[in-house]
Amino acid sequence: MGIITFPLHKAPSSRSFDIGSYPEEVFEAQNGAKTILRYGNKRINAKLDISFKGLTDSETVSILENYTQVNSTDTEYLSFETDNLWADTEYGPFISYTDMYSPEMDGMKWRYKEPPKVTTTYKNFHNVRCSFVGCQYGS
Repeated sequence: MGIITFPLHKAPSSRSFDIGSYPEEVFEAQNGAKTILRYGNKRINAKLDISFKGLTDSETVSILENYTQVNSTDTEYLSFETDNLWADTEYGPFISYTDMYSPEMDGMKWRYKEPPKVTTTYKNFHNVRCSFVGCQYGS
């Protein structure tokens, strides 16, 4: 598997994060009693959505190229580095909760959930929305 760094040019204008859930199935009896069968001890299906406002043409193209590169094979996944210029600014440590090596993420690897969405605005600046999903890869 290869690690490809997501191009972070500036702080996102918005972000949302869903930590995922454990793979499990709930069986409910007619009397209402529930039995939960868990299929592992690592979370799956984490979700991360980030949006950027006011990106230049070259910044937008670098995100689109990153999408193509990550999806060119099924063995590539994303890294969000924490040493960016804006990591410790007023926006806070954006990437800290997506670190694939942190115990909180259970070794989850990030891939694009869907292609980035680009909207062109005034004076040819762009708004870009990216959606990612956290996956577990077998050893």
